[in-house]
Amino acid sequence: VTVAAQNDYKARLRSTASAHRVLSVYGCTNLSFQGLRYESNSSAPTTGGSEYLVHVSAATGPSTDIEFKNCIFGDSYYQDTIKVNGTGVTRIYFRGCIYFNNNPGVNIFDINTVTNVDIEDSIFFQDYAGSGRGTVGIGTGSGAKGMILIKNSGSTQVSQTFNIRRNVFFSYQGASDYGFIQLGEDDNAFYEVTDCTIENNLFISDQSSRILGVLGIKDCRQILYRANTQVGNMNVGSFGVAGFFTKQTGTFTNPGCDDLRFFNNIWADNTGNMVKFSAGDPADTTNLQTDNNVYWNNGSAIPNGGRVLEASMDSNAILTDPALPNVPSSIQYPRWNNSTNHFPSG
Repeated sequence: VTVAAQNDYKARLRSTASAHRVLSVYGCTNLSFQGLRYESNSSAPTTGGSEYLVHVSAATGPSTDIEFKNCIFGDSYYQDTIKVNGTGVTRIYFRGCIYFNNNPGVNIFDINTVTNVDIEDSIFFQDYAGSGRGTVGIGTGSGAKGMILIKNSGSTQVSQTFNIRRNVFFSYQGASDYGFIQLGEDDNAFYEVTDCTIENNLFISDQSSRILGVLGIKDCRQILYRANTQVGNMNVGSFGVAGFFTKQTGTFTNPGCDDLRFFNNIWADNTGNMVKFSAGDPADTTNLQTDNNVYWNNGSAIPNGGRVLEASMDSNAILTDPALPNVPSSIQYPRWNNSTNHFPSG
């Protein structure tokens, strides 16, 4: 079944004063949603069971082969914008979409205890002022969390096989202890995420607010991070521009991280203000590989704090200017205009 807008983005599924949720996909197979807009508003309820804006679940049976293509998701005012969860949920695809403005304390994506999810060719950003939402805890512990979270909250090891590729992430306005992508978050005795490829993405640091870094990993294995570009001055505080890699400290004996691979990436700060490259105790990670990456701090030395991932570990490190343009002081957000039926670019 294909559910498509006759004219892209002019068909909207919108929250009401009685329900925040606009779409539930339970126990379905072979569905494609195309050219639709999913959005909430400040008058939608923020209590009760109608929380996630879009929910793909195994609540009534397996949900398989579900595609969202060329859609727009945002704003969201209650819980995660998109929740994909439940054993029996597999082969879920998000392609060519725009996502913005998750609610404080939660994520745009919460992908939990599922298999085979792809997020491709999409744009992620946060612009709360543009929605009249003020600062919503930007750069503090009470801000919105990351843009993509993949984890396993169940009691058995399930979550595996994910691809995050060819996306653009920018204008992070979230919590100071989250980044663009987070793998693993809960307290379990097993690996939360197995087999995740993050490739060919662009991460633009155009905000002054605090951020954990590009990538956070807790208790995951077989993570391949390759051919990604991070450009701009990232305000990481005690974390690192590449991210934070660790094991959760909790009730269980958590496994830590295993088989993390970083190949052919670019980490570039044209301002020369890179203060820390990564964070995390090397003892929490086994079998880490890094090779043939570009590191640039406007000619200044790449910081080395003896953490889990450092440029000094890369025997083929490239320490020359990648000639990337400076991040502009203001980026025009790709918001759809209902009056002109265009994006700002036309």
